[in-house]
Amino acid sequence: MPRTALTNIRAAADQLLIKRMMKQLIYCLIVVGVTVTIPFTAGGQRAAYKSKYIDPAVYDGLFYNLSADWTTNFALVISYDDNPIDQKSNDSGAPTTPGLYPTHGKRFDFERIEVVRKKVTFKTRTVDGISYSFSGESGQGPVRGMDPSILVPFIRGTLVTLKNGKVIKRENIRFSHAVVA
Repeated sequence: MPRTALTNIRAAADQLLIKRMMKQLIYCLIVVGVTVTIPFTAGGQRAAYKSKYIDPAVYDGLFYNLSADWTTNFALVISYDDNPIDQKSNDSGAPTTPGLYPTHGKRFDFERIEVVRKKVTFKTRTVDGISYSFSGESGQGPVRGMDPSILVPFIRGTLVTLKNGKVIKRENIRFSHAVVA
């Protein structure tokens, strides 16, 4: 095997090892409650947002807010290592990058997010003059249409929509963890 190929293989292996070590380090920091600043933005550029996770009482992952007619109003992606989550096997179009998705395909990146035990708060970056802020709590409960003995993680609270920094809507909302059935 040529020397450059071996060098490339070693470099790739080193990068993989470093990535694994960083994930383990971030997980350890999450467990002890250290604030981590990680890069992400809506347009794919890299910019930092603040995240704080202390003994979260709810799983990270994909959450949906379902309306009475079972349509998705909002999606929320939370990742305790601030990286994209794995794609859902039963929903290839589901969002994976952390942020709030008020409409299909449109992402509002977090400006900051905190999950401290049961308390969940976040503020999104502004896109076209619109931003969102949320304050609520997490828990577990049954989901309409499913076996009531199965408790599914949820996040509920008040979602505020702002336009050019002014409140235009305030609503109580409940996000249920996406379940692969």
